[in-house]
Amino acid sequence: MKAFIRLTFAFLAALPVFGQAYYSPRRITQRIAPPPAASQPAPQPQAAPPQYYAPQYSAPAVPVVRAPLSPAEAAKAEAQKQKNEEKQFEYFKKRAEEGSDHAQYEVGIRYLAGKGVPADEKLGKEWLAKAAKNGNTPAGRKLAELGVEPDKGGATPAKNNEPSLKTAEIKTADAKSAEPAPKPAETK
Repeated sequence: MKAFIRLTFAFLAALPVFGQAYYSPRRITQRIAPPPAASQPAPQPQAAPPQYYAPQYSAPAVPVVRAPLSPAEAAKAEAQKQKNEEKQFEYFKKRAEEGSDHAQYEVGIRYLAGKGVPADEKLGKEWLAKAAKNGNTPAGRKLAELGVEPDKGGATPAKNNEPSLKTAEIKTADAKSAEPAPKPAETK
């Protein structure tokens, strides 16, 4: 037993010396690229241009071909997709009721599209109006696209001929700021 322990310690003591000689950086690089010949000058490395984007990888050489789904598998996949959309709707609805403007926007869009819930244009516009009121810019754009004033909560369509109250207020504020300031009275 003592001999085995002594042999183990001797081996472990000699191992780093062997490892340093065999795995030195110089020895490893000699295997990869042999040193340049003495007659040829060493090539100067060219600085690579800075790479700002991740490298693009090409597609695999062999395209992946999938077999078409059977009708039973397609129905199962569609049912799973519908179930996931319903779960997503419930999640967004919960967050929207808590006051998240992004979730209110998502709920409105999902009501309009009928994604995860039966389509209901009135409820969709109401949720979009809530989101726009809370400062969600895409919700305001979507309401304008639908022809509804965001301030009205989806109740009335916007009139294209008349500017809204906010637009009139902005125009009057711009007009006031464009007027030159009155000169102060001179004192003698």
